[in-house]
Amino acid sequence: MAPWSRGQPEAPYASYAGQSLLSGRQMDICPPEVREEAPPPIWQGPLQHSEGMFSTFVHGAEARVPRSEKQCKIVHYDFDAVCRWGGLLGIFTRASICRISWSMTTCLGLTLMLALTTGGLVAWINDERKMDTSAMEALQQRVLLMVTFILGFFVQLNISRWWNHREFLRTLHGAVLDVLLLMASSGASQEQLACVARLGLLSQALLFDECRGTFDSPQANDPTSTGAFAGLVRLGLLREQEIPYLAGRAQKAQLIWLWIASYVRASSKAGCWNESAKAMKIQKRCCIGRFAVSAIRTQLGTQLPYTYVQLISLMVQCSHAIMGLGCGYTGAAAFVLGHYALLVAQIAQTVIVPATFQSLLDVCVYVSDPYGSDVIDFSFLSYHVALAKTCESFLSPIPPDLKVPEESPKTTAPSEHS
Repeated sequence: MAPWSRGQPEAPYASYAGQSLLSGRQMDICPPEVREEAPPPIWQGPLQHSEGMFSTFVHGAEARVPRSEKQCKIVHYDFDAVCRWGGLLGIFTRASICRISWSMTTCLGLTLMLALTTGGLVAWINDERKMDTSAMEALQQRVLLMVTFILGFFVQLNISRWWNHREFLRTLHGAVLDVLLLMASSGASQEQLACVARLGLLSQALLFDECRGTFDSPQANDPTSTGAFAGLVRLGLLREQEIPYLAGRAQKAQLIWLWIASYVRASSKAGCWNESAKAMKIQKRCCIGRFAVSAIRTQLGTQLPYTYVQLISLMVQCSHAIMGLGCGYTGAAAFVLGHYALLVAQIAQTVIVPATFQSLLDVCVYVSDPYGSDVIDFSFLSYHVALAKTCESFLSPIPPDLKVPEESPKTTAPSEHS
């Protein structure tokens, strides 16, 4: 099966229709005269995966616009294999830092060129009896120690911010499932549960779209099903009559939680599960889901201080220059004096140290926004399918022996004499 593209009208759920419990009717927001009779079910796969050397990739068109290119994201990798063999063999994989980072290759080439130029000039001009390599080696060690210490904190900070995004997504998933659990335990109908599940999945999809800047252009907010909302309609997450209520509005993913809270409140009053305590718990879960969306958008919109990032970059790139000058000078002295072991050590140091420092900076760049189109970014398709299938499990019937009869027979306690 070819990879599914959201930019194509032929959605793969054509053969999946009628099998999903998440194909309930639309939310009671729009007038009755514009409602759909048969809304499409929520697409839940299957996804196309491919196996790499150490990783498993999921394929699909992440962008929700026509003529979008097919992309792949890492959904799983063999942690043990990467730690044991991925250092050298992983260079040839599609997610290797050597294949996705041009800055590392450029800095490495410039450092080697500087080292060769310095070494050639020193070997040609200086007298071997006047070559003092101890000063250069001391400078290299001081710079190396300082940059390693500061860069370590910088990398840890960026990895922590990346992990925060994953925790906020987990909070969003938990809020959707908690609302379903509380509604199901209160006696809500399958139609009401399916509507809430659809809206929860819609909030996650809008979150990814907003993080990627899908709605930044005026054309993307076209209140029709041919604009940026077309992919959501084909996914079965958005009804065409609901598009005007989202078009042109900011914080669309948070707005969906207002829809969920209003719909749950109205359903509890109209249904047979009108429990004020349970309704308050559901409202609280809706606030938690809105908070998770807001936290993700806030962290993406709040960058690290420019001066701090520029200082780290300056120190790393200055260390490249000092490493090139120092290794070139020491290597020239070692070559003139016949110390070939020291020469090999300086060549290795010229390659390894700048490549390591610049690669760490590149990793910080790639993990700063995990909602993009890079191979190591979050895969919306995987998160969507995982949450959709979990929601459908929460909508499934429970075993009959776990249901308590409405009127259980009253039993009398046995007497002490008996």
